Amino acid sequence: MPMKPSIMTRVCWRCYSWPGRTFHHTLPQILKRVAASGYEYVDLCEFPLEFWPIDLSTEDIEFLKKTLDSFGIQVSSITMPTFAAGLELLPSKKDRTFVVKRLKKAIETVSVLGGETVMYGICPRAVYGSSQKEAYRWTLNLFTECAPLAEEKDVSLAIEFVNTCFPMFLR
Repeated sequence: MPMKPSIMTRVCWRCYSWPGRTFHHTLPQILKRVAASGYEYVDLCEFPLEFWPIDLSTEDIEFLKKTLDSFGIQVSSITMPTFAAGLELLPSKKDRTFVVKRLKKAIETVSVLGGETVMYGICPRAVYGSSQKEAYRWTLNLFTECAPLAEEKDVSLAIEFVNTCFPMFLR
């Protein structure tokens, strides 16, 4: 299958400027900009406080699908919010269970929207008294638990290993 040129919604707002990561446009305005740029596919990128699939109702998802259709663009993927180092690393099973819930909701949402991928950035590392080996195990368990739903929905899980733990250049 040939790759489809896609653009992240994150490109269309100043997500790293002070006073913090916030939209300067609504999601429909961003989608309109994506469509006007000539892209046919969009990666719905994170911002948990203003747009995130875990908070979307079925009606919200259907409205989003209609909005996408009205602009003639399709969803290629959803990129999960990644909190460095990430909740999947915390020793508390409750925190890791929350990540599983978010991943499963993203899988279901991207499937309804016709997308193919959920991407999640992680950085397994020693944190809060847990070893890096434990963090790897928890991360593996996280994706293993979500894999059956992804397979059922024909959605790929893409894992991005964030580069704060794996330097590109060796000293």
